[in-house]
Amino acid sequence: MRNLLPVIMLTMLIACNKDKDVNKLPRALRDVVRHMDCDLNPLLEKFTVGNYIYYKMTWIEPGSVRKQTLYNEQGNPIIPAIEINPTGPPETVWRCK
Repeated sequence: MRNLLPVIMLTMLIACNKDKDVNKLPRALRDVVRHMDCDLNPLLEKFTVGNYIYYKMTWIEPGSVRKQTLYNEQGNPIIPAIEINPTGPPETVWRCK
């Protein structure tokens, strides 16, 4: 039983660190991420275009079809998605594990 306690504490610590990363996201995206189904390996990236920040959620559906949703700086979806040219490489801000 004593050996199990460190394992439980480590698991709790890792779970709390994951929540810290999620807490840095805009509120609307926090809700999306917290309720995301991990079956399709979702990935959230952050990138800039000029002075604007965008987020892109990508996941792979069966048959290797990529689906993407684009979000603005406040975390609201941009519909229809627009063509954008990032000014730098994307930063992975969340990945479902």
